[in-house]
Amino acid sequence: RAVAEQGAIKSLVDMLSESEELCLVRAAGALAELCKDSASNQDAVRTTASGIGKLVNLLTTSAADNVHAEVAAALAVLADGNAKNQDEIAAVGGIEPLVSLLKPMDNESDAQLAPSAQTIAAQPSEEGAAALWALASHHSANQIAIAAADGIARLVAVLGVGSDRAQDQAAGALAALALGNSSNEECIARLLVELLGSSNREATAKAARAISKLARADASNKRSIAVAGGVELLVSLLAEPLP
Repeated sequence: RAVAEQGAIKSLVDMLSESEELCLVRAAGALAELCKDSASNQDAVRTTASGIGKLVNLLTTSAADNVHAEVAAALAVLADGNAKNQDEIAAVGGIEPLVSLLKPMDNESDAQLAPSAQTIAAQPSEEGAAALWALASHHSANQIAIAAADGIARLVAVLGVGSDRAQDQAAGALAALALGNSSNEECIARLLVELLGSSNREATAKAARAISKLARADASNKRSIAVAGGVELLVSLLAEPLP
């Protein structure tokens, strides 16, 4: 809190208006660090010079992937356990650009990329999924808005071909979207079971892990997975080694 009172947060928020991308990355990253485990600093970003609006606006620019990833990571921290920030991010139009970051790497084209380039390409999906997880957690309006923005289908797609961290964040976001929302729950179960039935064994394994996470999150998810035919598919997979 003392750091915020000293004007550091205002200075960092002001830096979000700069044109230099390295400056933007550092400002967003510093804001994320200051706001971890600090509700007062989370609130200060929201109330200081339209800080959340500036972050969301950066998601709509043609900035590099690492800028978008760092901004999404900052929004994830700002939304974590903070209902007012969850409201504000949605109110200033943050959900759709975050959903648009969910671009699963295409195995055929990305196989030609150097490992470092593949890592950079994965970052926006990872941080976008993390931000959506934070926004959806215990927030019914955001659950509905993310689903309406095609967030569920995109998160499931990331499960199929995204990086390991992107898959973990996407699975967490899906569990948060399903909690207490029967429509989302049924949609997620259906799409995960479809992925489970894929001929791609790697995608099947990832779907199975996501289904396991979803089933552990809430008992009603187990029923939706069963209704969607997930139990039969999981049993049939026991005879096959998963990647």
